Amino acid sequence: MSTPPAPSLSSTSTALWWRARELFDAAVALPAAERAALLDARCGDDAALRRAVDALLAASDALPDTQNDPFARSFGEAIVRLMPEVKPGQRFGAFAVVEEIGRGGMGVVYLAERDDGTVSQRVALKLVAHGHLDAEASARLARERRLLAALEHPNIARLIDAGEDASGIPYFAMEYVRGEPLVAYCDRRALPLAARLALFREVCAAVQYAHANLIVHCDLKSANILMTEGGLPKLLDFGIATTLDADAATGESRFLSPQSAAPEQFLGQSGGVATDVYALGVLLCELAGGRLPFEAAPGDLTALRRQVLEDPPLLPGDAIDDDAAKRRGGLSAAALRRRVRGDIDAIAARALQKSPQQRYASVEQLDADVARHLALQPVDARRGERGYRAARFLLRNALAALFTSAILALIVGFAAVTLRQNERLAHERDVAQQRERQAQFERARAQQVTDFMIGLFKSSMPEQARGRDVTARELLQRGREQLRGALGEQPPLKAALLAAIAEAALALDDMDGAEAAAHEASDLREAAPPASDAERAASLIQLATIETRRTRYDEAMKLADRAQALAPDGDARIALLGVRATALNGLARPKESLPLWREALALQSAAAGPDDVRTLRLASRIAGNLRVLGDVDEAERVMLDNLPRERQRFAPDDPIVGETLNGLALIARNKRDYARAETYAAEALDLYRKIYGERATQTANAMNTLATIVQAQGEYDRALSLFEGVLAVRRAVFGDDSAQAAAAHYNVGLLLLLRLKKPEAARAHFARAVDVSVKLLPPGHVNLANYRLVLGSALRDAGRYAEARAALELALPAFEAIAAPRGIDIALTRGELACVALALGRPGARERLDAAIAVTDRVARELPQAQRLNECKGR
Repeated sequence: MSTPPAPSLSSTSTALWWRARELFDAAVALPAAERAALLDARCGDDAALRRAVDALLAASDALPDTQNDPFARSFGEAIVRLMPEVKPGQRFGAFAVVEEIGRGGMGVVYLAERDDGTVSQRVALKLVAHGHLDAEASARLARERRLLAALEHPNIARLIDAGEDASGIPYFAMEYVRGEPLVAYCDRRALPLAARLALFREVCAAVQYAHANLIVHCDLKSANILMTEGGLPKLLDFGIATTLDADAATGESRFLSPQSAAPEQFLGQSGGVATDVYALGVLLCELAGGRLPFEAAPGDLTALRRQVLEDPPLLPGDAIDDDAAKRRGGLSAAALRRRVRGDIDAIAARALQKSPQQRYASVEQLDADVARHLALQPVDARRGERGYRAARFLLRNALAALFTSAILALIVGFAAVTLRQNERLAHERDVAQQRERQAQFERARAQQVTDFMIGLFKSSMPEQARGRDVTARELLQRGREQLRGALGEQPPLKAALLAAIAEAALALDDMDGAEAAAHEASDLREAAPPASDAERAASLIQLATIETRRTRYDEAMKLADRAQALAPDGDARIALLGVRATALNGLARPKESLPLWREALALQSAAAGPDDVRTLRLASRIAGNLRVLGDVDEAERVMLDNLPRERQRFAPDDPIVGETLNGLALIARNKRDYARAETYAAEALDLYRKIYGERATQTANAMNTLATIVQAQGEYDRALSLFEGVLAVRRAVFGDDSAQAAAAHYNVGLLLLLRLKKPEAARAHFARAVDVSVKLLPPGHVNLANYRLVLGSALRDAGRYAEARAALELALPAFEAIAAPRGIDIALTRGELACVALALGRPGARERLDAAIAVTDRVARELPQAQRLNECKGR
């Protein structure tokens, strides 16, 4: 049976094609002999509709009859059947097809590889159904290619190339993303609602970015949002997007996913911002409740169309059952319904309004409402509900009060323990009298602490907070200020409270607040008459700890020396050994720190036993030190001995288990046992994700370890996905102007430059690392010099020789000032400069290159950076 020529779908209105799709679904379920009568009755004199349905039915009949379900012969399969067959090895531009990986909507997606002899690269090659194109459609696709090529966002799959083959089949070569659909990813990991909403917000940010660049997606759904191994959502398939300034009356053809299609799309109207808002509402229902807002029988497009146009949606709070609850963090169904009903249902309901004008006006507004919900602030979708804003206010302040109580309990407990440890009865003969006096003193002190606590609580009350939520940091700051003029006759109590405030601030990473309170406590204890040696030593140890957190290791050692002179014992002695060992590690003196860790471990084990929490933590520190010192066998032995005890002693998701797993992964990587390394690293990453979530420093560090292991195995695309995930986390946590983000830019750029051979993409990352580091680091800092070296290398590969030389000439003096420890970097920089000179035809360049290669071949021949110089010489 020959297939009739495909009609020009783009020249046909969208409304006609929705009718064709409905009629196809009805006809394909009938025996072939009964179809003509149905089509005669339903098409009437509409020849265009009849031709379209006939073409689809003919294509469907040509499909293999592998299932009994007639609806398996879907509209999308029939559309794709109209395309010419594509075989492995067939070329489209610079890419050769490997295998089919997906199909639907407007074409087929293949895995393809670059086959032009330049670099190794895999892409997702999307072929648009040839029968869909006329002159108007070709012009539109050409315009969309240009727009899509301009999209540069970490959550959007990049367009690498686009064109048409010799027969006119248009193709898009997109970044190949390995991953699983967003909803499946969340369900498999049983991510709680808050984590799902955080990922939803990342998707919103990407869509909003595209809208700002005049592109709408018009087919947003979970299958088009893949989660990479690095925990980064990537939006696929912008190939059917239309420009925002297109004529809304054109009714351009769209072959979309009915389950997420908006009412206006069923009515044959063109999509816009509101269409993507609607699709995000559908996605929110899936993420929060586990079901779609509209669900018809498979293949029953007529019923689905009626539901979308007429019926209210099934909101997440009404969709949740026991199974959905288990996949969302283990809450009971009733508890999760209470969590979702209200804000989330209201947000979804507004996004799913039938009229585009009644939805959120932008994705930015939708995202802002989700953010307000997560912050326990009133959402706009519930504006006007009586009592709602007051309830939100009370909930926020209840949580703040609970957290405040925890901090104050820490303060009071710390003060009480400190004072009890240092108070002694003066004379045995006056025991009874002294006890009475002590009781009076304790009562007075308890009243003073109570007054202090009440003062702090009052500062968070609405009339004093002036409508703002008072943070934990602010409470600690106010507590320190209140103590300045209080307890003048009670220096020991005042010092103990200040030390407790410092400890709480340190736990909140409030370094400035911790340092200020700790210094005040220390000054009080040093003043005449001085406090006991134990109290003075405790303050010095606390200050030294703060200095190590600030990476001021020399200052930490000076404070530790002063504390040592006071001969602390017990827990203070163990703490002092730990802070000295930490400072020595920071000063790159791990050989000196190891005996201190071991002494601390012996004291702690003797005091509390080998399975005590603090004992096991110290054992973990020793194993880490051994690995740094190169004694990997002993480090591995200690870690393997610790791991089962840690799993038994701690909760299964305790961070110390992750530290040990991460250490074992690094050891196995260094031994080139990559399979075992990957197993450990993946388990550590999963553990940190459960503890801290996707966007946390600890998660990023574990992800970075896994990335290095994957890279060592030559899986460069997968490694790039992980490194990009690390970069996204560090930008979110520390900001894009941070040293942590600069280091992540460096790692991404290095992979792009040395392994994926993409110098221009690498250059952008290196330039960002340099820009940030110029603001943060002194001119001669080694990190800044490293970033300039690789920036110069990328610029050389890109043929931008003058810029390359400028960057390299800034890097070289910094390396030379450090001399011997950076000998390899000096040689690499001189070699890169010689390569630039060689490219420009400068005299003496080859001799200088030979001199540099003589050093790099002797010291680090296997380094990819050194191999670059040999490649330069061979050109």
